[in-house]
Amino acid sequence: MGHRLRLQGGTRRLLAAFLALVATVFVDSSSALSLEFLELGSSSANLTGSLPRGDEVNSDPISLPNGFPFSNETESVVFVNVNGYLSFRTARDYTSPPEDISVYTHIIAPYWNDSDITEQGAVLYEVHTNGSQLDAVNSAISQDVGMAFEGVWLLVVYWNSIPTAADSSKVRSVPV
Repeated sequence: MGHRLRLQGGTRRLLAAFLALVATVFVDSSSALSLEFLELGSSSANLTGSLPRGDEVNSDPISLPNGFPFSNETESVVFVNVNGYLSFRTARDYTSPPEDISVYTHIIAPYWNDSDITEQGAVLYEVHTNGSQLDAVNSAISQDVGMAFEGVWLLVVYWNSIPTAADSSKVRSVPV
């Protein structure tokens, strides 16, 4: 018999949102959570967007349904940055991690690199509050952790064919 995650109302919703946001970063290749169902262009997306061409560009603020528990607070908006990170509260223009990373608060950096999409590459994102993408993530997380899980929203970000600012011939794609 499986285990059930038992948290009270708001705490459970916030934890679910958090895990749905960052789950793809922390699973290994043997995990039930696969990126193949996290393709952009889903008709179930509630919000879709892309960053404008340029260097040091950010998305407009993206509202996070029910908030996101982070750094002992609940964040209500996130910004996607071309340099491979998500920032809360305000858009940032950090180009690369410093030696003392503790000075940078309110960010999640799955792919932090000085990048420039002026000529090539794209940064795309979608927010899901229902539909097949969210259902697939909930199912995969439940299977992966061995207990019932029900996220209430999902943010999918894809840094697609992003060149580094130092060498535009070095291109990477990173889904989160």
